[in-house]
Amino acid sequence: MPNGQFIIPSSTTASGLTPISAISRFQEDQFNINVDLKINEKHNFTGKVFSANNPFTQGNFNFAGLGNGPTQLPGFGGELDLINRVVSLSDTYIFSPNIVNQARFGYNRIRVTSEPQEPFTAKQFGIDSPTSNLYSGLPTIQVVGLFTLGSSPFADQSSAINTFTYSDTLSITAGRHRLRLGAEYRRSQVNFFFNAFTRGQLVFPTFASFLAGQSISLLGSGVFDRALRVNEFSAFAQDDIKVNNRLTLNLGIRYEFFGNPTEQQGRLINFLPEQFKNGSVTAIAQPPNGFVQAGNAENPIAGVPLVSDSLIDNDLNNIAPRFGFAYKPFNSDKVVIRGGYGIYFDRVSTRSINTQVLNFPFFSLATAVGRPLASPFAPVPQPTAFPVIPTVPSLLGTPISGIFLDPNFRSPYVQQYNLNIQYAVRNDLLLEFGYVGSKGTKLLQVVSLNQPVFNPVTRQF
Repeated sequence: MPNGQFIIPSSTTASGLTPISAISRFQEDQFNINVDLKINEKHNFTGKVFSANNPFTQGNFNFAGLGNGPTQLPGFGGELDLINRVVSLSDTYIFSPNIVNQARFGYNRIRVTSEPQEPFTAKQFGIDSPTSNLYSGLPTIQVVGLFTLGSSPFADQSSAINTFTYSDTLSITAGRHRLRLGAEYRRSQVNFFFNAFTRGQLVFPTFASFLAGQSISLLGSGVFDRALRVNEFSAFAQDDIKVNNRLTLNLGIRYEFFGNPTEQQGRLINFLPEQFKNGSVTAIAQPPNGFVQAGNAENPIAGVPLVSDSLIDNDLNNIAPRFGFAYKPFNSDKVVIRGGYGIYFDRVSTRSINTQVLNFPFFSLATAVGRPLASPFAPVPQPTAFPVIPTVPSLLGTPISGIFLDPNFRSPYVQQYNLNIQYAVRNDLLLEFGYVGSKGTKLLQVVSLNQPVFNPVTRQF
């Protein structure tokens, strides 16, 4: 190592195990700005700004759980840089004692960049790689159960998320009614790259195979960056009605539009099982064969059908009613009954699209077994060659894999309901009985398309 230490330390205990550690450093610089401005008796403005920079070094890289685990040797950590920016503006105007409007603007930026510590190149170890012209670092070398040297195959990455939010809420009090009307628009930008397995990984099942240079190798190549865009809109109306001294009703309805993510250059792919066409080594199935691509593809893949920019249609039916009540069945205050019901839609994270960076035909993970240590990797094209034509089977000789979207995907939602009864036995004793329930529908899940089919007659798969 540059500091004079051995890469693989000698054993320091009778058991053969060696305690290892590495120095990590963390720093945070932040500041806040708050502004409160009273324009006049009816008009107020507030603003808040928050900024934080967090550069730090991980001696044993494990950001987001993507490290090499407990057998990682020191010297191959990661340099990370986190920044956070928040801007919040609020404008409140009083039209009358019964009518108040509040407009808000929000901006949030989170950026995380990770660079692997690479004290050695693969060439210094006599190891060649088809992509060494772009990624010269030492591959991840793992001897199962003993040690791992080299950086994590996921340490070279960066993501920046910008979110812009505009909202307005109007509050009206009229007699027995307290009415609130509002709307919100949100736009998100997710820009990232994820250079997975670009240095390669060598897995040695035993120490003997390590000494012999016989490994299982993995090497990735493809289009590693994406620029996602998401638009969302919501509107609501809520009325709290004091029917009388014994009954209060809460009535509301909300509409949610969760736009599916799109990619600025249309670098998204999907797979439709019902359109799948199988092929063989002697009879390659050319597209169309089940793969489809985003309609805004700047460089569309030949023969692959175009669909919507987001691959699947947006769900326009996210209407969520809410209802609640508080009721005193008797003139006294001893018994109160409360209840409520509501539907709540869930926005699915862009992670469902982030995984596109590892989808065929924009990415290929080549594996090889038993190749010489000087050239342990199977050949892969340069990143500029992607996306490749999605033939079945793949002309790259690698498995066709990925996480794709169901064309019938709809927004998941939860129904929540409750009923509560309170009885005041005396001033210092209260009995409470309640029931709370919820039911999730259309919840997100990952399903393997290669599920075995069970034959109930032979009771075999």
